[in-house]
Amino acid sequence: MIKMNNLFYIIMITSLFTSNIIYAQKNETDKVKMGLKKKVKTVTLIKIKCPSESNGTKFHCPTDTITYNFDKKGNQIKKFTIKRDTIIKTYRNDTLITLEYNIGDKGKILQPIRKIYSKNKLLVKTIVFKNGLNNRPSMQWEYSYDNNDLKIKQIFTQWHNKKLTTVYDYNERGDIKKEQNFKNDQLATEKNYNYKYVDDKKGNWIIKKVYGGEYKITEKRKIIYY
Repeated sequence: MIKMNNLFYIIMITSLFTSNIIYAQKNETDKVKMGLKKKVKTVTLIKIKCPSESNGTKFHCPTDTITYNFDKKGNQIKKFTIKRDTIIKTYRNDTLITLEYNIGDKGKILQPIRKIYSKNKLLVKTIVFKNGLNNRPSMQWEYSYDNNDLKIKQIFTQWHNKKLTTVYDYNERGDIKKEQNFKNDQLATEKNYNYKYVDDKKGNWIIKKVYGGEYKITEKRKIIYY
């Protein structure tokens, strides 16, 4: 049952400083960036995340469901997420800066999140303001990408506490196969991932199982074509 006070509203705000920017155009569509082939109309992704080891005890495996809608040119025009007890609705926008507000009881705004995008519409920074926009941010993530728009580096900063750098390496399908975490330029942890895929007749995967780390993840996709 979805609780209305957990409804997550996405409020798109165009910055005055970016209103006159001309966006660089890339040949890759949203569909291609997601590794999809042929004329895809809708993709529904179901993601099930379970602990790798149960130790003989019962455990809960949370499930997230995400539906993507594409136009005939392969551009994403709508995204609808059911994430445990939260609904997130995201529509395509042409702004470089967006704000997300979690609306709590009696319409109170909780913990706004500012997201900043590059001219190629890649997320380059996420900033969390725990006590409102007029106060100092509490957490921040910065992202770097390779020439294929794959995220290869993430720098997480939590003020008054720590700074963590994560470096990613990918397999031939664009999924993370190695994740390294560094603290003060020293390797702290390393995770390796293996995958098993089941493809449909058009070459798009419909089942993906992820092995490695503390969780075993199963992702299933229902794809509707034009």
